[in-house]
Amino acid sequence: MASRRPLLLTLTIFVITAVIVTLPAFSGNFLKLTMDGGIHLSRLESVFGAFSVGKLPPLVNFIGLGNHVNAFNGMYPWFSTALFFTLPRLILGNSMQSMFIGYILLNLVTMLNAYLLVKELSSDNIVRIFSAVFYGVNAYHLTLLFSREALGEAVAYTFAPLVILGCLRIWNRRNKGPIYLAIGMGMIANSHVISLFLIFLLLIMLEVVRIILKK
Repeated sequence: MASRRPLLLTLTIFVITAVIVTLPAFSGNFLKLTMDGGIHLSRLESVFGAFSVGKLPPLVNFIGLGNHVNAFNGMYPWFSTALFFTLPRLILGNSMQSMFIGYILLNLVTMLNAYLLVKELSSDNIVRIFSAVFYGVNAYHLTLLFSREALGEAVAYTFAPLVILGCLRIWNRRNKGPIYLAIGMGMIANSHVISLFLIFLLLIMLEVVRIILKK
């Protein structure tokens, strides 16, 4: 039991941080919507409507978006985002509560993924916790979530540490490297295509540097 206390303490810190970061955005049972937020909520509502009747989401959106019948589901990946927001909606039924839980889960997973990456680099648990919390509450991440409500990009940011972790473990010939890399790239690919392209370019640059340095 004593060996699990550091892990429980770490998880408790992450959960409390995730709740504290999320609460102000939902004060008064109200969530401010931006243009990006309206697009994502319309997409999520379409995904929820399809899943609630046992069908896959349509390629064309008939909900929201000015009723212009845009093909956001067909052109914008929804799987990763739906895991955080549509799944709670299917369980809870209440849209506002499910968004609140989804934001907490997204913030929590962001810090957990960052923790796994820093764990590969440092044996100091305080450094791991501080780095993970810093990654989870930095201005860019909070802007994506609460100012722009760019949920697809926010999910990509959440899983970027797993990509780097997977590469480090592969380069160091350690196990589970391909698994971390596949999960990270897969979740990014199913949330935000531009982020996938940028991560891909980063990996190419890192490999070129490794070739030059002959590592």
